[in-house]
Amino acid sequence: MKYYFLLLFIFFSNLTFAEWTLIYESSDSKSKYYANISEINANKKISKLRLWTIEDFDLLQEVANYKYLSVKSFTEFDCKNSKIRIMGYSLYQDNMAQGEIIFSKGTPFEWQKINKNTMNEKYLDIACRESGLS
Repeated sequence: MKYYFLLLFIFFSNLTFAEWTLIYESSDSKSKYYANISEINANKKISKLRLWTIEDFDLLQEVANYKYLSVKSFTEFDCKNSKIRIMGYSLYQDNMAQGEIIFSKGTPFEWQKINKNTMNEKYLDIACRESGLS
């Protein structure tokens, strides 16, 4: 299963047909947050959805010797319980998930409660509303 997600993530990470909607822009951190709300994958029976997101930075980011300008994530949201888990993500050399992939992880994280007044809460609110799960 782990390899399935990694292959799925790598395959879809280079697709450029996505319609990215700007969700939030921070002048403090010089970053922008996007979601592909036109491609939300919702399961209304269990009140969960999956969503592609991009975090895009004006300033070069560095974590554990990885230098990148954007992060593309495939994320699952539980609209009913306000929870999130990252299914997989990639760090990109260039903005808007372009250029060389610096690092990828395709193993799902554990579910976490979404904190108030965070970017994840903004993603949750928009995605759940757009999919009809809120």
